[in-house]
Amino acid sequence: MGSALIIDNWLLQDIGSCLSQGLNRDNVSEVVIHRADDSHSIRDVPAAGVQIEALLGFLVDIVLRDSIVVDSAFTNTWSDYEKYFAMLLGQGLMRPLPLGAYDERLKESKRYALEQLCVTSTLREAQQQNERSWAARKGAENPYMSAVIWGTAGMLSRSHVFEAPYSGHPLRKRVIEQTVLASPSRDAVAEILEWMNDERLRLYEAKVTKGLQRTATLVLPPIAIEIIEASADIDDLVTVAYQLRDKYVGMREWMRSIQTAMECENPKEIAKYKKTLDAVSKDLGRAMGKNDTGKITLKIGLGWPSISISVGTLDEVMKKFGMRATLNNQIFTGQGERSVKKLLRMFEEEKSRVGLSVQQYLRPNLK
Repeated sequence: MGSALIIDNWLLQDIGSCLSQGLNRDNVSEVVIHRADDSHSIRDVPAAGVQIEALLGFLVDIVLRDSIVVDSAFTNTWSDYEKYFAMLLGQGLMRPLPLGAYDERLKESKRYALEQLCVTSTLREAQQQNERSWAARKGAENPYMSAVIWGTAGMLSRSHVFEAPYSGHPLRKRVIEQTVLASPSRDAVAEILEWMNDERLRLYEAKVTKGLQRTATLVLPPIAIEIIEASADIDDLVTVAYQLRDKYVGMREWMRSIQTAMECENPKEIAKYKKTLDAVSKDLGRAMGKNDTGKITLKIGLGWPSISISVGTLDEVMKKFGMRATLNNQIFTGQGERSVKKLLRMFEEEKSRVGLSVQQYLRPNLK
């Protein structure tokens, strides 16, 4: 499948719903795994937070992915919202394919994924109940657990068989993050975005007397910020994201070459890629170093404590060429709190309880 990304139809359903009807004001359930107690529990999280997390990730994927694939068997879940994805479908960036048509090939890897996801006896029992219920009456005893456990296993098996990375619905991601199950296929784009997020968090941290305090606790992906700031309303978001693909064609080509190096296990190319990231990381370290005499200091921060960066050093960093310059520009983009507020304002929720709950939800979950 080349450098395609597999995503959930459930993801598109949630995104289409919020673009069409506004943010969901209810709570949804999230699985919390307690390994020490061999159990799991369910906690409420704001549905609007989950929707915004899904939307932001999808917008970035529109810019950076070569193609986005969904299982054609379940596109009916978002058919009412198809107009929001019509451009992506028409341009061939998003493609429904019959991923579930190879059931025999998926069976063994799906069973293995289930074993790795059901890490407690309570999760195993919930899965067994759903399997018995499905065998008896073609319906799940617990539809939610079926979606987040059985459904996740099914998508991971597709990722394995078709050798394409998978990016799931946020509620499925939370389950995967709490288990030892690794993605069947390495994902260069996701790995670089995670590295970039870690570097940006370094930028917005400051030392205080009792340890480390993050000055800006909410850090958005730089491309997501760019999309939001260039959009006048929520109907613009997908269009603006697609238009930005031309600007980031070089970054996509670089990421594609890294993906190929990973798949071919090319040590020289992987070393070159790591060298670039290491150089950018050192650029950031120098920019955050002690101020040199005679250099002007720029303060970054919404309040106390703030971060001091030498303007002279920062200017040197931004003058680097090639992909190193692109990554530096991404890292030194603002943290995005104002962009989140603008996005919530588009949904008419900036000052509401829902808007506040979204900001609180995104702090630990946005990566």
